[in-house]
Amino acid sequence: MNVVTGATGYIGGVLTRALVNRDGSVRGVRHRRQPWFDEPVEWVEGDVLDRDSMVAAFQDADVVFHLAAEVSVDRRMEKLVWDTNVTGTRNVVEAAVECRVRRLVYLSSIHAYDQRPVHEALDEARGHGTPVTVYDAAKAGAEAEVRGGIARGLDAVILNPTGVIGPYDAEPSQLGRVFVDLYRRNLPALTTGGFDWVDVRDVVKGVMAAEILGRCGENYILSGRWHSMVELARMCHDATGAPVPRFVCPITVAQAWSPVQVAWDRSRGRRPRFTRNALAMLKTSNRRISSAKARSELGFDPRPTADSVRDAYRWWIDREHRSGNHGWDS
Repeated sequence: MNVVTGATGYIGGVLTRALVNRDGSVRGVRHRRQPWFDEPVEWVEGDVLDRDSMVAAFQDADVVFHLAAEVSVDRRMEKLVWDTNVTGTRNVVEAAVECRVRRLVYLSSIHAYDQRPVHEALDEARGHGTPVTVYDAAKAGAEAEVRGGIARGLDAVILNPTGVIGPYDAEPSQLGRVFVDLYRRNLPALTTGGFDWVDVRDVVKGVMAAEILGRCGENYILSGRWHSMVELARMCHDATGAPVPRFVCPITVAQAWSPVQVAWDRSRGRRPRFTRNALAMLKTSNRRISSAKARSELGFDPRPTADSVRDAYRWWIDREHRSGNHGWDS
C-alpha cells in the first residue's frame, strides 16, 4: 500500500492520481482540504501534528510519500510553517519507523539549500546554510528529522524541487494567483528577479522514480530553468494574449514598498502576492541549479517552462468553463 500525506494539495494531488493510475490502490491522508479530483482513493483523516493519526494512516504501508507541508512566505504564518514542516515531519518519521514502512520518500524544497552565491552552480553538495525565510529554515529542519530517522534504520530519500508550476493548480498556489492576475490584467507592474521553475508533472515523475531508483539517504534536486518574472509574463502573453505589464519595478524598491502593498491587499480581503519574504526569494534565487544527479540516476527530464505555462492556462480555462464559472473571461 502506498500512502500519500498532503494528498489533497497541488503536488500531492497530481502524485496521488498518478499512483492510482499506476498501482490502482492508494491511501490518501487529508486534513483541511477536500480532493480536487475524482480518482478512487482510500481516504483517511489525519494531521501531521497528531502523531497517533500518522501511525493509524501508515498501518500496512509499504511506501509513504510525505508531501504534507505549509508553504507560506507570510510572516504571520511562521509558527504554523515551522510546526507543520519540522514537527510534522518528525511525527511522520516516527510513525514510519514504528509501522516498519519499507521506504519514505520526502518532498523537501530547493529552499532547504543556501542559494548563495547565486551565480555559482547549486547542486546536492551545497550546504544548508543561512536561511532567508522561516520556510527555508523549516525545510532544512525537516530534512534533519528525516536524517534522524535514517540513522534509526529508516530507508528514506529526499527530493528538492524548485518553483513548481503547471496544470492542476486548483487552489491556486501563490504563483498560480500571479498567473491569474496577469491574465485578468490585475497586475499593473512586475518586479525584477526570478526563480528556477519546474513542471509539476515532471516533479511527480521524479518522485515516483525516486521510490524505485533513489538511494537511501540521498538528496535529488528537481530543477527546470531559471526565468525572470518578465520572461514569465511574456510566456503568459504567448499563451493567452494577455499584455505584459509595461512597468518593471527594481526589486529593492518593491521590497521597500511591500509593507504598504501587503496592508492594502489585506484591507481588500486579498492574499498578498509579493510580501517582503516572497521578494527576498526572487532576489536571492540561484540561477544555476543543477538537476544532473536526478537526470543521471532517476531519468529526470524537465520540459520547457513555456510548455508548463501554456498547459497551466489551458487547464485553468477549461476547468472554469466546465464548472460554468467564466471568471477567466471577465
